[in-house]
Amino acid sequence: MAVIQARLSDDEAKFIRDYAQASGVSTSMLIRDAVFEKIEDSLDLALYTKAMKQHETDPDPVSFDMMMELING
Repeated sequence: MAVIQARLSDDEAKFIRDYAQASGVSTSMLIRDAVFEKIEDSLDLALYTKAMKQHETDPDPVSFDMMMELING
């Protein structure tokens, strides 16, 4: 298993640890989930932006199956 380090102030680290404890999860799980959620949000926004640009040039409706084809290449 890999380890990734981050530099935080003592106050920041305490805040994260306290929040994780209050949430009933480990600090590692809290940080991992937050990072993956941030990445997922960024990818969702990129897909949305791409779809909206395509819609601006071709405003015809797209079926769900066609959309999945476009997303999956």
